[in-house]
Amino acid sequence: IDTEPPLYNPTAPPLYNPNTQSYEVGPPGAFVPPTYTPIQMQGNSGVITVQPSETVYVQNRNPEDHYLILSVVLSIVCFLFGSWCALCCTIPAIFYAIEARDAEVRGDRESMRKKHEMAFCLNAVGFIVGLILTILSIVFLGTYLSS
Repeated sequence: IDTEPPLYNPTAPPLYNPNTQSYEVGPPGAFVPPTYTPIQMQGNSGVITVQPSETVYVQNRNPEDHYLILSVVLSIVCFLFGSWCALCCTIPAIFYAIEARDAEVRGDRESMRKKHEMAFCLNAVGFIVGLILTILSIVFLGTYLSS
């Protein structure tokens, strides 16, 4: 005759009582889940407390723009002043700035740093090329009008 108790007792009370939304102590060795407290928001940061373990801090920072605004402004200025060759640098800088922001959101610091630097370099080259072309066009226009 088998004297061990059955593994499943359909008449036993549940460990979780949905009416009180609390956990009851079960038989020895039964799993009792930890108690959770709701997230407490403080600005862009949240605090999640899980007992009996330690407190976990979650930071939701807004990502930087990684020269995105600079890239867009330089592209508009280069287009308006006719320095269209500089657009070959400023338009790719927009894409690199967006990719750097996406990499920051993903948490990929190395990729973010590389794309951030590339966006800056492309903006610098686009600015220099645009400035040189604008100065040259003013000089040639002044020479043409004076003759």
